[in-house]
Amino acid sequence: MQRTFCVTLFVSGVSGCVTSGQVVPQSVAQVAPYMPLARGHQWTYAVRFPGQTGRRTVRILYQDRDGFFVDDSGGAFKFTEGGLRDRHRYLIRAPLSVGRYWNAMISPQVVETYELVSVGEPCECLVGRFEDCLQVVSRIRKDDRVTLQGQFTWARGVGLVKITTSAILDGQGEVPQTEQNLIGYRINGTEVPAPARVELEAREGLDDASTDEEPKTWGR
Repeated sequence: MQRTFCVTLFVSGVSGCVTSGQVVPQSVAQVAPYMPLARGHQWTYAVRFPGQTGRRTVRILYQDRDGFFVDDSGGAFKFTEGGLRDRHRYLIRAPLSVGRYWNAMISPQVVETYELVSVGEPCECLVGRFEDCLQVVSRIRKDDRVTLQGQFTWARGVGLVKITTSAILDGQGEVPQTEQNLIGYRINGTEVPAPARVELEAREGLDDASTDEEPKTWGR
C-alpha cells in the first residue's frame, strides 16, 4: 500500500477548568484558552486526503489515570507546565511568543521541529472567522530531498480549527497533501453547526473519512 504523509488529523486536549483555590501555572493559563476541551466536547471537520474527501466528528470520551484526555480516535493529550502535549511531544509550548522553537525526538534518527509562527492573529476556517488564534508549523526531514510539513491553527475558545500538510520537495517546491477544516463544534453546551453549503460540500465525497490510509496518531 502506498503510504501518504500525514500528521494526525484528529486532536483532542484537556479541560481548561480548575477547582476553586487551585493554583494554575502561568504557562497552562496562557495556553488553556486555545484548548477549551473537556469530556463530551466534539468537533466536526471536512477532511481531504489524496483522491478522497469526507467529514469526521471527534469527541472527547474520558480522562485516564495519567491525566490524559482521550478522544474517540485514540488521541491522548494533557497540559503540563510546559504547555499542551500528547504522549510523545509538545503541540503548543509556553510561553507563547512568535518564533518560539522546540524539538521532538520521534526516533533516534528522526527529529521533528516546531515553530510558533503566529500568536493572537485572526484566522479563518470553513465554520467562520476567529479573531485570536495560534499557528504552529512542524517540519521533519524525511530524506535528502523531502521535508514533511504540517501547519496547525488553534482558535481561542474553540480549539484546533485547521490542519494542512504538505511535502516540500527540493527543486520542486511545496506539494499539498491533506487538509482538515472545522465545519462545526459543540463546546460547553453551545453547538455551532456547519453552514449548509459547507455541509453539502463535505458530503460530496465520503460520508465518513475512514480508510486504511487514515492517520491515527501524531506520529508518522
